[in-house]
Amino acid sequence: MAEEEGLQLDTTPVTLYMEKLKKQLKDAAEKAKLISTIQQEKMAHHYNFRSTKKIFNSGDKVIVLIPDSKNNLLARWQGPCTIESRRNEYSFVVKMPDASVRHVHQNKMREFVACSGSVNVIFE
Repeated sequence: MAEEEGLQLDTTPVTLYMEKLKKQLKDAAEKAKLISTIQQEKMAHHYNFRSTKKIFNSGDKVIVLIPDSKNNLLARWQGPCTIESRRNEYSFVVKMPDASVRHVHQNKMREFVACSGSVNVIFE
């Protein structure tokens, strides 16, 4: 039937076919990993291009911009949060007020400044 349609049957043994297929899949996976690493570095470079370095140390109090919904305009500042550690040049591991731990980019963090709720008046 296949010969009638002008098709040629492949007589390669299944074991050889599977070995060849495994080698091709392994090569494709290596190439994909290399390309994804390069693309990830490019994206990180573009994201961090205009970032100014902020100096935060472990234990510092910060506020973090966290989206409340899918709408970016509804994001709110949450905090005070505590910086646990620096993950890389531009991001930190932050402990949130609900005791969860998040990885946060420095663009979404600000220093927490506690303001006093009362005003002291001196009468003379």
